[in-house]
Amino acid sequence: MVNDWSGQSALQNIDQSLQGIRNDVVRLDRQLTELSASVGQQERRRVALIKRIVQVRLRALESEQLLGDLSSADRDALALLEQREAALGALNLEIDEVHARIQAAEAARGELLIELNRTSERVLQVEAEVQQQLQADQPYLAAVQNAANQLSMALEAADKVKVAQADMADKAKPYQADVLFMYLWNRGYGTTAYAAGPFARWLDGKVARLIDYEPARVNFWNLTEIPKRLQEHADAMAAIAETAREAVIQLEQQALAEAGIDEARELAELATAALDDKDDELERREDTLQQLLRSRNAYLSGQDEYLSRCISRLGEVLQHADLATIQRYVRDTPAPSDDAMVLELQDLDGHLNDVAGDLRDLRSMHDARLDKLKQLQQVRRNFKDARFDDLRSVFGNTGLLSSALSQFLAGAVNSGELWRILKRNQRYREGIASPDFGSGSLGDIGEILGGGSIGGKRNPRSPWPQPGARRGGGGFRIPRASGRSRGGFKTGGSF
Repeated sequence: MVNDWSGQSALQNIDQSLQGIRNDVVRLDRQLTELSASVGQQERRRVALIKRIVQVRLRALESEQLLGDLSSADRDALALLEQREAALGALNLEIDEVHARIQAAEAARGELLIELNRTSERVLQVEAEVQQQLQADQPYLAAVQNAANQLSMALEAADKVKVAQADMADKAKPYQADVLFMYLWNRGYGTTAYAAGPFARWLDGKVARLIDYEPARVNFWNLTEIPKRLQEHADAMAAIAETAREAVIQLEQQALAEAGIDEARELAELATAALDDKDDELERREDTLQQLLRSRNAYLSGQDEYLSRCISRLGEVLQHADLATIQRYVRDTPAPSDDAMVLELQDLDGHLNDVAGDLRDLRSMHDARLDKLKQLQQVRRNFKDARFDDLRSVFGNTGLLSSALSQFLAGAVNSGELWRILKRNQRYREGIASPDFGSGSLGDIGEILGGGSIGGKRNPRSPWPQPGARRGGGGFRIPRASGRSRGGFKTGGSF
């Protein structure tokens, strides 16, 4: 439908949502930076206020050592804050560099995807041309019809085996419940497998005559042998059907080879490998960026080593015993200048408490957005791994998808639910080459009959495209002469 998203459009919507989260992270980064930077400055201001109080009361206390300790702690704190600013600056430069490389890699990936789509389109065109030719090829059509007929007969034979097995299981119960009969049966009585001494033969003969064993033995033997014989027949019919299917596949592969499919597929595989390498590079860079953002988060939330050491160093001097004496003296002594400084100190303490609360709230929001960013990056990674950005991939119900993305950003939908919604609404548009053409309609004989491979060999795979291959296998499955088809059986083919 016209309103459907193409695979690339869906990926662009995911990328736009990712950019929205990154913008939130940047905004919170800025707020955290401002708050966390103010913490160290406010602590230094607090020490400066206490230092002024000490200078006012220094004569009364005669505490030169305390004044020196306060000055030394202030210098140490300033040096630590300068080191912190330098370290954070270096980390920001590294983050910007990694982010720029991710953007460049994303742009390069877009070019590689265009190339993969171009080469994949060429593969599909060759396949479509061959399919059109084969539709008018009478020997090929006859081969397909023969394979369909053989498969139909193989299915009938397999059904007879199931009926016989069920019939045997039901009719065998009376025999299996007869202890004397099963005793003689297990000893092979009445057959060349029976071996016993004279006395045992005499006793077994009496038991056999007592229960009329011989007619029952013949009936039970027939009951058990019929499913075996039918199974042998069914296996033979399945082998014939598989041989007929292989003949169809051989004709298809020959026609594709003559049309130049090998060169087209090789180019598509090279484009696929290049795209896979770029996706691997992107994943590595995104993981690196995520680690760097976590490291910067420690600075922005005031949990880095420099700020911790700064506050710890200031805290050491604030534990000085003489300082406690000064604070008590100021409270107990009426002096307007002292009172103003004490009130300012109290206001500063209240402000620091408010900042600490704001930091906790912002840190929580920042962590939540970083986690959201990581989740959506994983959804995008899954999207690309599943090749949902392939040229034939489309998404219906775009209103639901847009709503799901919005609800994910708002926290009402988690990444697992978002991915399930994307998968449920993804499909492949009708292509020019049909996966159900010819041998694709016959399917895997072994799988259809529930017996795996025929005769212990792997069944050749239909050479027609199978959409939905995950990363590492191409935007579309590049069929080869080995492996297993994923097509479903349709009597008479699907022309």
